[in-house]
Amino acid sequence: MKAKKLLTRLICALTVLWSPYLRAQTEDIVGADNPIVQKLRHDMVRVAGGTFMMGATEEQVDEAQVCEKPVHAVTLSTFLIGKYEVTQQQWQTIMGYNPSDNQGETLPVENVTWNECHEFIKRLNNLTGCHFRLPSEAEWEYAARGGVRSQRYKYSGSNNIDNVAWYDYAHFDWEQEGEDGQSSVLPSAEIYHTHSVGEKTSNELGLFDMSGNVGEWCNDWADWDNGKNVYTEDSVTDPKGLSNGTVCVVRGGSFLDQEQSCRVSSRSGMSPDSASKTIGFRLALDVSATAPSLQLVVVKKDGTESRFPLNRYPKVCVMDKNILIESEGQILTFETENTERIYYEPYIVTNIKNNETDEPFITINGKDVVLNNLTANATVEIYDINGQLLRSVKASQIVQMSLAKYPVGVYVVKANEKTFKILNR
Repeated sequence: MKAKKLLTRLICALTVLWSPYLRAQTEDIVGADNPIVQKLRHDMVRVAGGTFMMGATEEQVDEAQVCEKPVHAVTLSTFLIGKYEVTQQQWQTIMGYNPSDNQGETLPVENVTWNECHEFIKRLNNLTGCHFRLPSEAEWEYAARGGVRSQRYKYSGSNNIDNVAWYDYAHFDWEQEGEDGQSSVLPSAEIYHTHSVGEKTSNELGLFDMSGNVGEWCNDWADWDNGKNVYTEDSVTDPKGLSNGTVCVVRGGSFLDQEQSCRVSSRSGMSPDSASKTIGFRLALDVSATAPSLQLVVVKKDGTESRFPLNRYPKVCVMDKNILIESEGQILTFETENTERIYYEPYIVTNIKNNETDEPFITINGKDVVLNNLTANATVEIYDINGQLLRSVKASQIVQMSLAKYPVGVYVVKANEKTFKILNR
């Protein structure tokens, strides 16, 4: 077992040495439209801001540690957090290698250091133009408790840990030794390993595995041995923790931890350059940073292009003779007969009707998707990036569908055998 662990760390060390080469190879292959990358973005859950009591609240107090006290009020701004722990398939796609001890595409990545997680995030941000990050410790606990929907459970999503967590339910005694100095009872392989993300019940926000499976790195540093990062009774707003310390915070407990370590207020930590088969991570994202930079591109029939930087999708009105685009308080006008298409980088959104055909075309008005020039009794469908059908309607000539209730991400709209890719911002 020790030899296997040493070999794994040696491979990871060699990977770091080869990382410039691996990174070049990865970026040649992986793009922002890669479905695995898109799933990372699609699986971000919006957590409405609010105030909560952080630490050893009433349902936690019997098993709480000193570092969980005193309870104090924390106010957080709205943010997004990953529905699932980052999987090994996602890590492999971005980083080009898999350091995990227990391997499988849908298993959470583990055996990664805090520093390696930041390298993953850096590469992911370069690919997507977004600003992913690790959640702060306060954000993690707020989300684990269910945010504004919290039912004040002991674990993330339930008072019954078996409903929501993979943990050491056999209570194996790791200190117990036989006559030969070895553990007299071997742990069951069925129990002591990671499981595919999302197999247990989610919490109030639809987040999975925030208790158990793997512990999760947070962005905060801690220095509990020297009395730093111990809670105070003061109310705080959007706390970020220490800028440095002896360890980085780990939350949630793992498949090797017993119940008390899987509670929503339980705190632990480890050196940022250390790794464990019990520790992985999930992503966070600021609401203001959810969308990549956007450009409107108008392509004329002679092949020339006009480009306009945007902060949000404009209103588009396609008329018989003119295309009117309202953005940032300005109205841009283009002749319909001379315009081949309009699209947004990084995602194509709008195809302008070709005068010589009767193909459908699509426009975006805020959160509304408008399908134009449909045939009689046409079927219009919206799919998520994984191909799951979200909505289907029958319409003729024109139909308007809202994306307001769907998370930020990429969606596919199909109408009259025509396919459009839409970025919901």
